[in-house]
Amino acid sequence: MKGVLEKPVADVSTGAASELEPDRPQGGTLARGPFVRIMTFVIIAVVVAMMALIYARWATIREPSSAVVILGDQTHNGATIEVKRGKNTWSAVLNDDNHFETPILLDPGRYVIKVTHKNNVLVSDDFIVESLRGCQYVLPPAVEIIGPPAATRDVQVTLEKENPSPHENSNQELTLSLAQGYHKTAYLSPGEYRATASQDGRVISRDVFTVQRYHPLTVKLGQATDH
Repeated sequence: MKGVLEKPVADVSTGAASELEPDRPQGGTLARGPFVRIMTFVIIAVVVAMMALIYARWATIREPSSAVVILGDQTHNGATIEVKRGKNTWSAVLNDDNHFETPILLDPGRYVIKVTHKNNVLVSDDFIVESLRGCQYVLPPAVEIIGPPAATRDVQVTLEKENPSPHENSNQELTLSLAQGYHKTAYLSPGEYRATASQDGRVISRDVFTVQRYHPLTVKLGQATDH
């Protein structure tokens, strides 16, 4: 149609876009840049400080490099262990929680150990441990000895082991008294034993029994043996 001016479409769209589009904040990326750099530096500094602290603690803490191990069984329930070196003492108790076996961690050097059970001293010794090389003590099983029914006064009992090793005592002497109910605990290494009970020089019973680790044993002299 003549005489009518048409406005270019491009001009209309451009104007509409400029009216509808909100103002964009200027310099957003540049504003965040310093903050990111500062936080990165802070994180690196914190990590370095933590690593330095861990190293400082590791360098000053000495970890034991050896140990003494005490091996018992259920007959040693409640046995107390005491290891000493100078003014330092390490203690432990054998019970069901540690399966009657426990290590005591130590630095290399010379120590004194004492193991007690029911007021009986099982081990009293001094020993030396070297770095990465420990030592162990195997406790002899506790055997309950009960006097024969014929006992009326103190009974002398001789326990003789068959085929003892070279470092063992082949015989062990016990006295069963009325005050103790003719009852006593003997600590015997595993093996076969002969028990001879005498009263006033006269033999009143002879018995044979076997001691095994992890097998509690009560020996009733002159009677059947309970395993």
